[in-house]
Amino acid sequence: MRPENSPDGQRRSFIEEARRRQILASAVEVLAEGGYAHASLARIAKHAGISKGVISYHFDGKDDLITQVVIQLF
Repeated sequence: MRPENSPDGQRRSFIEEARRRQILASAVEVLAEGGYAHASLARIAKHAGISKGVISYHFDGKDDLITQVVIQLF
């Protein structure tokens, strides 16, 4: 994942960036509450008020999402 570009090399829209930030923030909160083992995509999606498919649209799975969380926090 590139912070400014989508996988096809085009710039992400403001709404796409806002959605990614929302997912990342929810992931941080779910991780803080229950740790990695309990931080499923379903729990993160429920916390964010979105479907699991929305997370899959923006991230290549749990490992990619958690990697991006670590990058954001670092």
